[in-house]
Formats: sequence, C-alpha cells, structure tokens
Amino acid sequence: DGLSAHYDDVTATGIGGVLAVGFSEADWQVNSGDVQVAAVDVGFGVTGLSAQLSMSPEAVELSSVGGATLGGDLRIDSLRYDLVSEQSDFLLQATGIRLAEVLALEGDTITGEATLDGQLPVRVLGSDVSVTSGKFKAREPGGVLRYAGAVDAAASLDQTGVGFAIAALADFRFDVLDVAVDYAANGDLLLGVRMEGFNPDFENGRPIHYNLNVTENIPVLLQSLQLSDEVGRRLEKRLVE
Repeated sequence: DGLSAHYDDVTATGIGGVLAVGFSEADWQVNSGDVQVAAVDVGFGVTGLSAQLSMSPEAVELSSVGGATLGGDLRIDSLRYDLVSEQSDFLLQATGIRLAEVLALEGDTITGEATLDGQLPVRVLGSDVSVTSGKFKAREPGGVLRYAGAVDAAASLDQTGVGFAIAALADFRFDVLDVAVDYAANGDLLLGVRMEGFNPDFENGRPIHYNLNVTENIPVLLQSLQLSDEVGRRLEKRLVE
C-alpha cells in the first residue's frame, strides 16, 4: 500500500493491492484482485490506474486495465507480455480525450476544443514500442482550432493559396477531425490529420478541407515536459522557503 516505483524517467506513485503468491518446486505464480496505481508521470499525468494482475515465469498478464488522462479515460481489455520473447500486442482504447489538453502539451500557440475517441494497436518488443494504424476521431458536433500566429505566418508567405489556408486556422470551426496515428520504435510519431470545416470570417464561411502530416519525436517531447515540471517544482520550493 502506498508504494512508488520508476522505470528510467517514468515514475509511478500510490501503488497498492493484495497479491497471492504461490511456490512449488519448479514453478511460481502471482495472482491479484485489483492492483491500483494513483498516478504515473510520463511528462503528463495518468491517474487512477487499476488492473487485474497475474504473473508466472512465462508471462505477465493484465486484464480490465483502466485509467484517466488528458481529460478522458484509457482502457485495455487484456494484455499479455511474454517474458521469454519480450513481446506483447494489445489494443489501447481512449475515450473522451480533450483536444485542449492534448494541444497544451505543445504550448499555447495552438488551442482548441473538441472531444476525441480512438484506439491504438500497440506492439512491445523488448524495449521498443510501436503503434501501427491507430486512429482518433472528434465526436459530433466537432469543435474549434485556433492558431494564434496564423495571420502573421500567412502574411510572411509569398504563395497566396498557402497563405489563405494558414490564415483560416486563426479561428477554424470543424465538424470533421480524423487522425491516423503511427508511432515508430525510434520514437517518431506520424499523424495524418484530416479536417473539414470553415472560418466564419473567411468568404462567408466557405468550406475548407485540410490534409496535414504532423511529425514529432515523443521521447524528446516528454523529456522537455518532465524538465519543465521539474524546474517548476524547484522554483516553487525556493519561493516557499
């Protein structure tokens, strides 16, 4: 009850549960009721994690995994990690994720509002993690995306069509937001984003469609978020002292 743990820079706190451990001459196993983890810090918080756990020399198995992050909920129905091959394939389902909290991870230049649902087919192989053909979708009726630097960025471009497309993002109201997700073992995230909507200040709200490819190195992003949080904690400590 109340344990903490870490793996590299990922920390977990508030770990608790009851484990039934069995030994025989050539074997051992662990089974549990619910195991709880109050919070996991990966650069942003995942809270209220719970799961059913079983372990043997061959595998670690989790079922009914649930938690909360970025304003929504996470769920994994079942997960088996083979300790011999160091491999696992499972489906991570996310519901009710708030677009505002996702965008806030990158700063305050781009803001927005929408509720997202999606799923990520995850493969773990040794220390490598990858996602292939994941997808997220905005719930009806859609939402809004605002890029604070859109007008200035558009004005700096010589290409009229491209400038118009960027300027429209200053206040873009969308009814379609679909995101294709692929994540490579080296940490590179590729998002294929499709948006359909309009800017009410542009040409009487004429429909505009976007197809965008967005790339990001997630380990670098999470390290910067963790560093930012640590600097904040140290400053707060100094101010209190």
